[in-house]
Amino acid sequence: MLSRRRFLSAALALPSLALVPPSLTRAQASPSGALVDPDLWHYLTLSPTSIASPMQAMPLLAGNQLLQAETLDIALPFDMNDDEQMHAWIQGMHSVTTPVFILQHVMRPEWDELTGFDISQITTGAEIGEPPAQVTFLRGTFDPAFVQAAQLLGGYTPLEVGGRVVMSLNETDDVDLTNTLQSMVLARMNNSTMLDDGTLVYAPTLELIEQVLAPESTLSDLPEVVRAINTLDEPLISGAVLGPGNFLPGIPVEMFVPQSQDEIAAAILAMREQEPAPVVLAAIAGSTPGGPISLDEVAIDATPDPFGLTTQPKSVTKLALAYATPEEAEIAAGQIQERLATGSSMVDQQPWTELFSTWSAVANPETSSVLLTIEWRDRPANTLALIYNRDLGFVTG
Repeated sequence: MLSRRRFLSAALALPSLALVPPSLTRAQASPSGALVDPDLWHYLTLSPTSIASPMQAMPLLAGNQLLQAETLDIALPFDMNDDEQMHAWIQGMHSVTTPVFILQHVMRPEWDELTGFDISQITTGAEIGEPPAQVTFLRGTFDPAFVQAAQLLGGYTPLEVGGRVVMSLNETDDVDLTNTLQSMVLARMNNSTMLDDGTLVYAPTLELIEQVLAPESTLSDLPEVVRAINTLDEPLISGAVLGPGNFLPGIPVEMFVPQSQDEIAAAILAMREQEPAPVVLAAIAGSTPGGPISLDEVAIDATPDPFGLTTQPKSVTKLALAYATPEEAEIAAGQIQERLATGSSMVDQQPWTELFSTWSAVANPETSSVLLTIEWRDRPANTLALIYNRDLGFVTG
């Protein structure tokens, strides 16, 4: 592990420009959704539509470790050498989105030497775009001098981009596997900069960093995305912006595993007779903070709940769905309620009533949107599984 003396010695070798955070100012009015989930709104304002297109299935995926930590009373940052604190963090953060390429390697002893921070310092984060043009944002209790010194020691070169500093291993997404960091994360951290508010940015190419620093427009400029975030009534520990491609009409399972020609015909007729679902223009889906948290791996003696995690608020699923008109939102809310009461999961082959204990779909005529809240039975919200499995028949029909 690098000592503070060695970090600061490396920092002194940087040009003065490298120690000045770049400026990123955008004059825009914050909607009411920014008050409900300011961290998610912040990442929307940083996400250029040239990278995070609304035509992508999931242009943005964000996680809020700090919100979950405050809810479950977990310390951030914490001592990674303290087994009890580490275990509490692992249990509590299981359902919080963190970039996979970081989670895969952050426990390695050389990680903080290569990056200048550890996992316990991350408070929020987001990934935007689609591979290979994917940008990562991180916020936390980072020391800019440590981060930049670690980058300099790891082979980054300071570059000037419009009067701002960018640290670069390679301006393109090329990878040198003899470089320790690139051998772990490939090109994901090739280029990096730190914004005025302390947001740490990583991108495979210098061009992507340039787009972040000078966006023509961002996700926060899109009316349908703004209407979706304005529909939220609670902040999320894992939140995703969803494009309309996630909400194509569902196909009955009988079409995939038919037992007879009659079943196929019946499924086709049922699809024709079903009232079409209104088109979702954009959505924000995610989970609220809380549990229940699995304690299966904890040795329980006299204390039934050693970390006090089972008494915390229950995490629920939230889907904020934006439609074209108030009338479509009203129709969608009614359809969703009925389908949850009578339909089944295409993946689990179980009625929704067996997977979910309660739900509500409330239309908001002012934003032409629907707020869907789902409480899962005996488990924390698993919202992203519904999305990844395209198991959204209660919305799409």
